[in-house]
Amino acid sequence: MSNDDLSKKGYTAKLICLAGECPIGRKNAECPLSAAREMPFGEKVQWMEGLSDQEKKEIYRYHINCFSKKKGCSSCKNCG
Repeated sequence: MSNDDLSKKGYTAKLICLAGECPIGRKNAECPLSAAREMPFGEKVQWMEGLSDQEKKEIYRYHINCFSKKKGCSSCKNCG
């Protein structure tokens, strides 16, 4: 399944996981999820559900690109 084939729920689930913590353990003030990482879980879910499909895709793609630049994707089960 390509990233473009993810459903709205698929992006939401992936972003909720990414909002828990950075998969490579780095703090990045430019990360679109940095503020969400400080929220309680319920607020994270509510915030994610309020995003448009396009916003979710953009945030997810940001993370894929960031992760790929910082650390090879082959070393993490959370990527993709």
